[in-house]
Amino acid sequence: MENTNRIPVATYFRERIQSLEGEGYKPDFTREYTEKLMSEFGNLTYVKADGKIEDINIVYGAPERAVGKGKEKNTLILPIAALTVKSITDGDKRQKYEPLVNFETHFSQETQEAKRVVSLTPKAVVLNYTLGVYSKFLEDINQLTEKIELTFGPSLKLPVTFDQKAQAFITDRQEAITTSLGDKQDRVLKRIITISIETYIPPEKYLITNTGAIERFDMDVADLL
Repeated sequence: MENTNRIPVATYFRERIQSLEGEGYKPDFTREYTEKLMSEFGNLTYVKADGKIEDINIVYGAPERAVGKGKEKNTLILPIAALTVKSITDGDKRQKYEPLVNFETHFSQETQEAKRVVSLTPKAVVLNYTLGVYSKFLEDINQLTEKIELTFGPSLKLPVTFDQKAQAFITDRQEAITTSLGDKQDRVLKRIITISIETYIPPEKYLITNTGAIERFDMDVADLL
């Protein structure tokens, strides 16, 4: 007689994963993207009035705070750029409507054997950064804005460990406005550019043991078949 109480495989693993989610989880979603963007815009240059080409520094953090901190230490050299995470929003067009289960096979170089791995479907999101450019002169702001714009054509590929197809787009540009560095008599111009990355938050992955139980799995991307 057929066992009508048997739980579907996907349902079984989904429930097991949901019962373990969050235990020992260390959020690290934005780190790779931040490093890539810092590297991408870490070589910005501009042409000074005397024709010399100069590099500019880029810092990570809230724009006004980063610029103000530099001034306090007497190390601020304008122009300067500041990158920060603005927000994370849902990627509605790419979103799944139920927690599906993914099964993968990984090959262990150490033990020379295949391992079965299970996870929930990654969550589609849009990761938004702001890139602020600061200078005393509008010409410098315009030069740097042009170089940033040319980096996107119209997108910028940003492959990371968990999403090799990720792309970034410029989604907003503000007109240059004046801002204070903490001293009301020392004001500079700033322009804020919003960069949006269409990507996925990677789910935790679990090793399926020989008994059908699951345990947290530290993935080596080189092992993915």
